[in-house]
Amino acid sequence: MEKDLTQRQIIKMLLYDCDKFNAWRAEHGIDGLNLQGVNLFKADLGGVNLRSCDLSFSDLSGADLRGADLSYAELKEVDFRGSDLLGSNLSHSNIEAGDFRECDLTGADFTGANLCNADFREARDAEAILTGANLEDIIPSSGYREGMVPRDES
Repeated sequence: MEKDLTQRQIIKMLLYDCDKFNAWRAEHGIDGLNLQGVNLFKADLGGVNLRSCDLSFSDLSGADLRGADLSYAELKEVDFRGSDLLGSNLSHSNIEAGDFRECDLTGADFTGANLCNADFREARDAEAILTGANLEDIIPSSGYREGMVPRDES
C-alpha cells in the first residue's frame, strides 16, 4: 500500500481494519497523523496505534479502544463518552477538556498526561494510572480514589 493516502482513505482503513492501519504506519515509518475532527463514533479500534496523532476535537464516543496506543497524542476536547479504554496507553498526551463520562478506564495509563478540565463523571477509573498527570480543574468520578485530585498545598 502506498505511503501517501488521503485523510479519507486513512479513516476508512481505521474503521475497517486496524491491523492493516497499524501495519501501514509501521511499514512507512509514519509518526503521527493529522486526524483533527474525525468522527469515529462507536468504531472498533481495539489495539490501534494512534501514537503521536492529532485527534483534537474528534468524536470517539462509544468506541472500543481497548489496548490502543494513544500516547503522545493531541486529544484536546475529544469526546470519549461511553468508550472502552481498558488497558489503553494515553501517557504524555494532551487531553485538555477531554470527556470521559461513563468510560471504562480500568488499567488505562495517563502517566504525564495533561487532563486539565477533563470530565470523568460516572467513569470506571479505579485502576487508571495517573502518575504525574495534570489533574487541574477536572470533574472527578463519583468514586474517585484518594489522592486523584491535587490538594491545595498553601
